[in-house]
Amino acid sequence: MTAETLTLARVKTEIVRAINEAMEHRAEPVDETTDLQALAADSLQIVIIANILEDALKIELDPSLLYAAETVEGLARDILQFSAESF
Repeated sequence: MTAETLTLARVKTEIVRAINEAMEHRAEPVDETTDLQALAADSLQIVIIANILEDALKIELDPSLLYAAETVEGLARDILQFSAESF
């Protein structure tokens, strides 16, 4: 899969899945409306989430993108932009 075939909806779905997988011990699952800053993910969780996304989306991802994002949609847009610039 290349950046050209990624869609916003697909990236958002994979973000939610990756966060839920990496932070499986949360009381409530993450969805598209979750405030990502409120998750307070530690650096290991960020790296795990980035690795899951890289595998799922077949892209290279800078984990620092995850620190700056406030929403799932914002992160998805950042990932799409980042992956497009990488090609």
